[in-house]
Amino acid sequence: MSESDAALESNDDLPRVPNAPCCGARGVPESHGAGSAEFEPTSPPLGGEPSERLIDEILAGERDVVELARSLVSAEPRPFLPLTMDEDRSGPYELDGLDDHYLEDVRRGALLVLAGDYVSEAEWGEDLTEGFDRMDDYASDFDVLVERLSAHYGEPVEGAEELRCSDSGKAAHWRAGGSTLVLQVYSSYGDGDIELHLWLAAVAPA
Repeated sequence: MSESDAALESNDDLPRVPNAPCCGARGVPESHGAGSAEFEPTSPPLGGEPSERLIDEILAGERDVVELARSLVSAEPRPFLPLTMDEDRSGPYELDGLDDHYLEDVRRGALLVLAGDYVSEAEWGEDLTEGFDRMDDYASDFDVLVERLSAHYGEPVEGAEELRCSDSGKAAHWRAGGSTLVLQVYSSYGDGDIELHLWLAAVAPA
């Protein structure tokens, strides 16, 4: 196993809240989440059992989103582009062979994937409730994190740009030292499927 693969196996190096109560992740049929000292996401969701999602640990009080943000800000900046399901890349820092039209979206900094979901049209059929319920969950989680990050960093700055353009997402920015802290909900629902991500990143100055 390579060092990068080993980093994906555990979240143990991420900041935790001492003596926090244990709480299991919310069950979703197809989901993925990530976190490691290298801030690499897991592979795209391909079905099967739900995996650990950092957002669940944050909401349960097991991890502090402000401490996670500080870890991102202090990490060595690297070029990155958040990963979506239709790509063959192994992670956000793997940029070899990236299509030219994506290069303008590459930033320098560190990224943490807090949650990710994929709901296929085959799963919900003609009933869109499942997909839209999950979109509402992500919007609610986003609002909670905005409140917690704003309590530490102040009100979000105006004109927040997304880390990646999405069909119906939203983003918030804060100044964090010399970096810009970015929280984004990414949503894509082309071809009847819904793909969702919740990203937190520290973007270094250009």
